[in-house]
Amino acid sequence: MIFIKNIKTLDGESINIEAVSSTDKEIDAGGKLFLFPGIIDTDFSFGLKTEHWLYGINAAIQGGITTILDSSNPTQIDSQIESIHQLLSQSQIPLTYHPFFNTDRTDIEMVGSQKSNFEGMSLILNQGQSELDEAKWEKIFQLASWKDLPVVFKAINSNLKIPLLEKAIAYAEKASARLYVLNVSTLEELKLIKEAREKSLLIYAETTSNHLFSSKTNHFLWEALNRGAIEAIGSGYTTDGSNENCLIWRGNTYDCAHPIFLLPHLLTAYHDKKLSLENIVRLIRINLYDIFKLNRKDQHWVLVNLEREELVTRMIDNKKEEMVLKGWPEYTLLNGRLFEAGGTKGT
Repeated sequence: MIFIKNIKTLDGESINIEAVSSTDKEIDAGGKLFLFPGIIDTDFSFGLKTEHWLYGINAAIQGGITTILDSSNPTQIDSQIESIHQLLSQSQIPLTYHPFFNTDRTDIEMVGSQKSNFEGMSLILNQGQSELDEAKWEKIFQLASWKDLPVVFKAINSNLKIPLLEKAIAYAEKASARLYVLNVSTLEELKLIKEAREKSLLIYAETTSNHLFSSKTNHFLWEALNRGAIEAIGSGYTTDGSNENCLIWRGNTYDCAHPIFLLPHLLTAYHDKKLSLENIVRLIRINLYDIFKLNRKDQHWVLVNLEREELVTRMIDNKKEEMVLKGWPEYTLLNGRLFEAGGTKGT
């Protein structure tokens, strides 16, 4: 049994919690730690480099991510599902893992027989995939509608993004399908989504911490988060990523989207009065339950120290900026296992 005493809820009440476990452990939070739900990350990519997958799993745990909806869109998705579940079992890390179904396949009809393995029909496009024929577009949205799965839209090439989003919205309207738009970052995208919602389309928006914190001219994104025009925040992390733009912390270099910094960025925004704690919880967990119809009965928690401060250096376009991130995860608790998080023992 894992017993955590004197931990605070978001409304400030001190409580004790217990979680069934094969090992006994007691933590006295001393009224200094807060209980957050585990993060659902819908913008996490395991990528193609299998040797990086275990690092990605540990990165998720360090950041308090307990459910991953993988947007990597591999061509061999069946073998990737099996391999990642094997890694989770071998490492004894009981993350909840679901991929989005790769629509760049000729056998997309098979999603009907394997719906339980997938959480959405992913329409992840780059320059090479932008010329999908009209029949393929129509089939993707029809199947998503029939199987009650959202189409997950992510145009990687920014020059293509707006016209492709317009096209995706048109097909969603035609098929009465749900649409989930990753990486929303511009006023034009928000305008298209708003117009679609005014037609009663079920269209949802997600942005990432990188979009929120790498620019000082994106006030419209914060406003959209607070009025509910954007329903989710993801890490945007890929294990295949590079460190051209990076964060330097404790002498180590990290990708800007590394999950260990997701909650600290958001909690710093809370301290700066940009987001409420309740809104953060909606954006990283509660809203995703309804959009993807996920299990609400799991025991996934993050124990957070709202007052912990760490100095981090951001390097973007060879420009250095030092910042203090306030509020860090200390432990991730999921399915009866407790993991130290947030670099409490270094990373």
